[in-house]
Amino acid sequence: MAKRELIEFVADALVNRILKAREYQRVLLKDQKDMANVQSDDELTFLVALKSGWSDFGEKPLTYSLKGSLEEAIKQACGAFKDINQKNDVQAYCQVFILLPQKSVDIEVPEEHWLRFFKKYSRPE
Repeated sequence: MAKRELIEFVADALVNRILKAREYQRVLLKDQKDMANVQSDDELTFLVALKSGWSDFGEKPLTYSLKGSLEEAIKQACGAFKDINQKNDVQAYCQVFILLPQKSVDIEVPEEHWLRFFKKYSRPE
């Protein structure tokens, strides 16, 4: 590629990235507007990702989504994890996300919001 062609390629690539960034910004602003109307966590969709501490020994990971409360999402994810792995407890690395309406980005929920629920539902019944 000649020097001039390379410079034109970079210029075109930058224009494309700017256009994509503007579209992404538009979607984020729509999500921000939608979130302004949310009154409780029951209106949110949560994604709970559980990665087994025993995956080297055959335990399966689980990704679970639920529209409803944070506590209910954790409870159901832990129950499903126990079922698929035929265990009575959950020994897994946990991450929780909020799925935004426009699916622009997943917002990770800090541990201090969900850890008490995870401790409650990951233990044997």
